[in-house]
Amino acid sequence: ILYVQHVHHKRKIITNNYLHSIPDPTTTEEAHEITMKFMFQDFPFVATKALEFGLFKTYGVPSIASTLNSTGELTDKANKRYDDTDIIIREFMEHPPSSARARAAVEQMNFIHEQFKISNRDYLYVLSVFIVEPISWAEKFGYRSVSPKEKMALYLKWKFIGEQMHIKHIPSSYEETKVYSQTYEEKYMRYSDNSREIADATMKLLLSKAPFKPLHQRFLHPIVHALCPPLLRQAMGFPAVSPTVVKAVESLLHIHSFFVRHLVLPKSVAVTRTSVSDDDYDETQIQDKVGNASDKRMLFTSFDQYDKTYRNGYRIEELGPVQFCPMRRNRDGANRLKTQ
Repeated sequence: ILYVQHVHHKRKIITNNYLHSIPDPTTTEEAHEITMKFMFQDFPFVATKALEFGLFKTYGVPSIASTLNSTGELTDKANKRYDDTDIIIREFMEHPPSSARARAAVEQMNFIHEQFKISNRDYLYVLSVFIVEPISWAEKFGYRSVSPKEKMALYLKWKFIGEQMHIKHIPSSYEETKVYSQTYEEKYMRYSDNSREIADATMKLLLSKAPFKPLHQRFLHPIVHALCPPLLRQAMGFPAVSPTVVKAVESLLHIHSFFVRHLVLPKSVAVTRTSVSDDDYDETQIQDKVGNASDKRMLFTSFDQYDKTYRNGYRIEELGPVQFCPMRRNRDGANRLKTQ
């Protein structure tokens, strides 16, 4: 009992008092501070799973699935595609909007997207997923309620990123964004072969760390299916799931939230995957005497969800499909010539 009281006291100091002491966010810098604490300190597990399943939702839209499947990255190189996406997002989510590496990550994302013909409505839907899903998951499976300040912060943070991506007609509030997301899904989410191919490859990645692979389809696939809303389940071609299974899976997540609320001491700092300093990024921009980036200056992840794609480090400008990353392509080509 004393330990539980201690956990509650620490949460009050670190989270409750903090939220009560800060004003409603009005700038991107204020929104960034609140978002960092929400996603990477208070709800690191829930927020990560929300974004994973949020991206999974976007594959249920035929126009988005067709574009993604055309690269072969999500079916043939699912782990690399996951890491590229996750690291790019974390670079501009884990660092202030004014930082050089956050700007570089958005620029790299824009460069990759420019290679494809993507409609504004699809851009806007994906943006809405990143705004809505972490809040929805935290409200449903989190250990506490979500503050209006946190909703506003997440909206402002992603609205700023959307503007940097030149997305038009961004809704004017979190609530309007949620309505847009739901309306879009009802209108455009439907089955396609591309969606099913990407879903199968992504499921394989999501479950890659689980043991007893021969039992995955029978016991673990239904868990993933249960976490998918009915419309997404149909769009992916997944079988129907009984209400009993859905309730059982959701109960496991509710048990997790109960455990976190009463027995897990709150984190005093955010758990980030990227390094914290802009200096680390600046060093990757140093060139050698002939104008090439030095192989010795790289960025490194602090942890990896699945296999370690970037054991030897990464540069922001080299994240994404190889054919769209001239710096890495030129460097790899030079390395091959050295070995010949």
